Amino acid sequence: MHLEIITIEIITIYCVCDDFIKSKVHRDHGQTQMTSAEVMTILLVVC
Repeated sequence: MHLEIITIEIITIYCVCDDFIKSKVHRDHGQTQMTSAEVMTILLVVC
């Protein structure tokens, strides 16, 4: 149950980051392996 809550929180953080980036009309470089939203999510979760 606890792992399920953490997973939902991480997905929510990713969605917020992705929506924020899209609102700024940001486009990732074509050769990236991770999106900017994924990088932001990792940084926020690790903090």
